[in-house]
Amino acid sequence: MLAPTGKAARRMAQATGKEAYTIHSGLCIMEDTDISSIKNLEFDTVIVDEVSMCDMKIFSILMSALNPDKTTLLLVGDSDQLPSVGAGNVLNELISCGKIPVTRLNLVYRQGAGSVIPQNAELINNGNSRLLYNSEFQFINADEQDSCFELVVEKYVHAVKTIGIENVCILCPMKSKGVNCVNEYNKVIQQKINPPAPDKLEMKVKTTVFRQGDRVMQTKNNEFVSNGETGIIVSIEKDEDEELLCGIKFDGKHDTIWYDIEDMSNITLAYSITIHKSQGSEYKTVIMPMMKSFFIMLKRNLLYTAVTRAKSKVIIVGQKQAIFIAVNKTETDKRNTQLGLRI
Repeated sequence: MLAPTGKAARRMAQATGKEAYTIHSGLCIMEDTDISSIKNLEFDTVIVDEVSMCDMKIFSILMSALNPDKTTLLLVGDSDQLPSVGAGNVLNELISCGKIPVTRLNLVYRQGAGSVIPQNAELINNGNSRLLYNSEFQFINADEQDSCFELVVEKYVHAVKTIGIENVCILCPMKSKGVNCVNEYNKVIQQKINPPAPDKLEMKVKTTVFRQGDRVMQTKNNEFVSNGETGIIVSIEKDEDEELLCGIKFDGKHDTIWYDIEDMSNITLAYSITIHKSQGSEYKTVIMPMMKSFFIMLKRNLLYTAVTRAKSKVIIVGQKQAIFIAVNKTETDKRNTQLGLRI
C-alpha cells in the first residue's frame, strides 16, 4: 500500500492494520536518487491512495517499478479534488482515456449518515452555490478582512478548547498574501494558544519562534518523516554543548524525533495550513476564510477539497460572493497534458 503523502499512508495503515508507505519511501526515492536504481515492487497487488496528488514524474517512476506480468495495480482517488502540484493531471487522464476499468464509490464514510457536509460537497461539484447551512456547516458573514481574521481566530480558539488542538485546523487558499493567509494566522494563534512563559525554552529559526506545545508541520521529506506530516513540539532542551534541540511527536508515530536548529528549517507552524497541504488529511472541524480577495485561488476544486477534509463541522467565515465565485470557476484547471490520449 502506497500514497503520495505520509498522512495518507498512515491513514491506510490505520484503516487496514497493515504496513503502508509513501511512494518515495516504498521505492526508496531520495532527492539525489538515480532513477535507474529505483527499487522494483515485486508484489501481486499494489494499492495507491490519493492518486489525485500524483504528478506525471512520480507516477512514471511508480509504473516503471511494477512488474506488468505479475502485479495488479489498484488506484484510489478523488478526481474532483485539486490536481497535483507538479505537472500533469494523472488521475483525470487515466479515468477519461476510457481504457481502464473505473468504479465510482458513492457511499460516504468520513461523515455520519445524514451529514450535510457530503451533500454540500456534491452541490459544489454540481456548480450549485446554494449550500445547506446548519450547526455542522456554518457560514459567518464578514465583509472586511480584519473582521474575517478576528472571527476565524475566535472560532479556532473556541474549537481547540472544546475538541483539542489536533482535531481542528484553519485551511486557507493562500500561504503568505494578505491578512487572511496561513502565515498571519499562525503568528497570531501561536500567541493566543501557546504564548511565551518563563518556564518554556524557545527556538528561533529565521523569523519563526518555536515553543513546546506548538502545532507544527514537516515541509520536506527526511529519513523519518514525510513532507506534510503534522505533530506537536513536546520538548525543547539543551544538549551537552548547550545547543537547543526540539523534540517533535508526529501524529500517529510513537517516538519523539529530535531536531537541531538546522533540521528545524524544514518545520513550520501548523495551526493553519494551505488547502493544498491539507490533501490526504481529515479533521473533526475545518475553519476556512473565504474572501473575494482570494479571487485568483477561488476555484471549485479548492472549495470542494477544503470542505471534504471535515468529519464533523465546517465553519466558513467571509463573503458569500466568494463562495459563489469558487463554485462557478472551473476553467482555470485545464492542463496541457496528453496522457489519456496517448493511452
